[in-house]
Amino acid sequence: MTSLYKEFIRLRKLLIGLAGMIVLLVTALLIAPSFIDWNSYKGRITNTIEVATGLSLGIDGNIRLAILPSPRLSASGVRVTGLGNSDFVQLEELKVRVGIAALFERRIDVESVTLVKPKISLKVTKDGVANWNIVPLASSDDTGPVSYTHLTLPTILLV
Repeated sequence: MTSLYKEFIRLRKLLIGLAGMIVLLVTALLIAPSFIDWNSYKGRITNTIEVATGLSLGIDGNIRLAILPSPRLSASGVRVTGLGNSDFVQLEELKVRVGIAALFERRIDVESVTLVKPKISLKVTKDGVANWNIVPLASSDDTGPVSYTHLTLPTILLV
């Protein structure tokens, strides 16, 4: 065998090994979310929403995250409490699908929101204050990773 042929075989083995490692890495990234207990993040999620909006969020059911076919989060038994400490939104399940490209830029681009069996009770007091008013509890500098200077939801589905 010539040295050129040996070099070709060595390079081919290296490329096959790299391709195998990439496949293993991608597979691990896709499977990993199913091994994480997302319910342990309920407190952090509800606190972040409350600080950013002034609305109390309750999640009585489970939180699930899936990567394929597109990144999506679902939570069951969702309640939103506003002014007067009454639930103005109750959902059997909330499903949110996000764009994968934005995640690589450390942004969340919401592509669709599905509200399953929603019960919505919007009220305005005699003083003209709505129970769904969004009043952040912290200044914009203190809200951490959450900001919503512009929010666009292309699809909202009520089921």
